[in-house]
Amino acid sequence: MISANLVKGQSLSNVLQIVDQTVAKLNMTPEYRSGLVGKSKEFGRSARGYVMAFLLSIVLMYMVLAAQFESFVDPITILISLPLSVPSR
Repeated sequence: MISANLVKGQSLSNVLQIVDQTVAKLNMTPEYRSGLVGKSKEFGRSARGYVMAFLLSIVLMYMVLAAQFESFVDPITILISLPLSVPSR
């Protein structure tokens, strides 16, 4: 087991991405494996949960709009235009 702390200014997602790339370059034999524990593991779980909630929210919005407009096409048009309404920085 290898453990480390984050350097100030680095985010956990960036560090995990670098670690994954480094482990892939090592070409370890099947006897060795890598995985996450602690905060890193919870970070991965929460990211998967966020993506699932986001996808379910899109499905729910589509279902509500389809029921409201009594059409299967109109909600798609509305949902496609939704990202354009997000203000940019």
